[in-house]
Amino acid sequence: LVIAADVTVEADAQCLKSEAGRIDILVNNAGGGQMQPWDTVAQEDWRKVLTLNLDAPFRLCQLFVPPMVERSWGRVINVASVYGSVGGDVSRYPGLDWDLASYFAAKHGLNGVTHYLAARLAPHGVCVNSLAPGMFPSEHNAKRLTDAVRERLIDGTPMKRLGESDDLKAAVVFLA
Repeated sequence: LVIAADVTVEADAQCLKSEAGRIDILVNNAGGGQMQPWDTVAQEDWRKVLTLNLDAPFRLCQLFVPPMVERSWGRVINVASVYGSVGGDVSRYPGLDWDLASYFAAKHGLNGVTHYLAARLAPHGVCVNSLAPGMFPSEHNAKRLTDAVRERLIDGTPMKRLGESDDLKAAVVFLA
């Protein structure tokens, strides 16, 4: 079943709830950010990024997790980011104006929500985890993933390679 929805719009979230039926596994994977200087980012732009990356996953948990608790079984997998655990080291992105304060803040917040819900829901049979992928090749970031950036990211990664979308998919399946 495919349901087109904007997870930042309450009416769409409610539509998801009514049309999706029984949900045992919730994967919160919508996300994104805007590169804007932290000291001049407009509040409206800041809020859009937090709404998508933090508020929407929390709201979807509010809608879909209570029935999981009633059944004593469920899984929530929040796709956060490595940027939810570290600061913004611009040296890893040569040639880019890497300024994503709202994205970093939102992903840190999503990890906090994940930790909170994990402890609160575990006694009720609902397992809550987050994944923290770094940058990996995609259509979305192809222009930003220059050879210099790719080399710097690989140098800072213990496995000496970038992740692939299959790595993320495998982790989601494992946690589910």
